[in-house]
Amino acid sequence: MKINLLILLSLIFGICYAQPVYVGDSIAQGFKLAAKGEGLTKVGASPKTVLEYVKMTNDRKDIILSTGISNNCNDFNSVKKQLDLLKDNNLTLIGNKNCKPEINDELKKLCNQHKSCKFIPLLDSKDGVHPSKYYKLY
Repeated sequence: MKINLLILLSLIFGICYAQPVYVGDSIAQGFKLAAKGEGLTKVGASPKTVLEYVKMTNDRKDIILSTGISNNCNDFNSVKKQLDLLKDNNLTLIGNKNCKPEINDELKKLCNQHKSCKFIPLLDSKDGVHPSKYYKLY
């Protein structure tokens, strides 16, 4: 995995930046690239992999998260752990389209349990997983 040296140092030493950090799977990666942002993202990242990324970035104030649930619809436990670790962060949680129909409701319910969580459902998707268009969220 290719990680920018500045990102790695900021993660290790907790250097704060005004920009949010993107964490997650290919959905987070698309938004990160659209924003020319930073973070730990990987195409195909499972919820368990994303959980490890969360552990490396949870000291950052603002996080945009795509949980990896689209790559393993059965690992909702890791998703819950991700949000538990991020309970004190300003979190933007990106929804999902390809698991069971009620997955966005479940993700939104988890998000609503945290004081600073904003939920963004994926409403428009050509392939059933990724947004039709990526854009800068902030």
